[in-house]
Amino acid sequence: MASAQREDFNNGTGGRGNPSKRRCGFNGSEFMDEFVTTELEQEEFSFSCTIKNYSAMAQFEEMKSRLFLGGAESKHEWQLKVNPKKNLQGTEYFGLHLTLTGFGDGVDFPSRKIQARFQFSLLDSEGIPQMQTECSSILEFEKEVACGYDNLLLSSELPNCSRRLTDDNTLRVHHKCNRAAATREYERKSKSYKGIRMLAFDMGNLFKGSVMTDLKVQTETGTFKAHKHVLAARSPVFAAMFALGPTQKPPNEIFIGGFDNDVVQDMLQYLYTGEAQLLEERAAELLQIAEKCGLIELKESCESVLVKSISVTNAAALLRLGHGHKANLLKSRAIAFINRLTMRY
Repeated sequence: MASAQREDFNNGTGGRGNPSKRRCGFNGSEFMDEFVTTELEQEEFSFSCTIKNYSAMAQFEEMKSRLFLGGAESKHEWQLKVNPKKNLQGTEYFGLHLTLTGFGDGVDFPSRKIQARFQFSLLDSEGIPQMQTECSSILEFEKEVACGYDNLLLSSELPNCSRRLTDDNTLRVHHKCNRAAATREYERKSKSYKGIRMLAFDMGNLFKGSVMTDLKVQTETGTFKAHKHVLAARSPVFAAMFALGPTQKPPNEIFIGGFDNDVVQDMLQYLYTGEAQLLEERAAELLQIAEKCGLIELKESCESVLVKSISVTNAAALLRLGHGHKANLLKSRAIAFINRLTMRY
């Protein structure tokens, strides 16, 4: 008879942003002029855009600049995103973000990141900065993940004549970025990436096809088949579970409760392939199950996703999540966000 061992897990709360309902692209717009400058020596580049007739354009929920190249050596693709009236708990804020949209060398693989520091400025009609903000630390940019500010300032402050942020009903945004780390390390890794991808693909098929399995993983509503040796090799928690005395037999069935089927399945798939398909959508739940199973890298990946989603509506919940599951990065970023918000009032 198959023995069963119960392992209980508790769910947590995380924030998920709502997709924009309306978008407006800058590219080809008659309301906008743009130019890009690049300095090769420091791998520093800047991008400026002018949004004319801003009072009308501000009715769009999101506006995007055209893609521009950053750095004459690396030539990565970037894009600015503007949220004129981002609603956070009933208050409208002006948001500004920078997104890495493509790698200049064409090498693209999961977890590749570009380290950079950026500065945003809002200029008056004479090109003089009337507001300027700069990130205090070097950030790691992942492809298609926006970094910046959801609440740079109150939307109502933009038309304020004394601040001169929208002279002549025109918003002028200047962005300056310094790429802090070269991509050579990633380029070296990419040479062996094909072999790693094939290994992950084959291991994924081993899990999906339930080939020669010796373990049943029960959830509250379903069952998955797996391999004890794979789970033990990838997780110290499972290794301890299966490493019994010489007279004892390891369990052939285990139970994981408190999580949806797809979260448990994604965790198991991660053990086989090193990739979690639901990382962006279910980061909070994956962080919890990763912490329980001792999956440090998956837990760190979840933290990286969650810290970028911190907002007025979820900061307290993410602080509790970080504190309760020893996610120190998430905890510290949530505290810093709450402190900044408190200082405004």
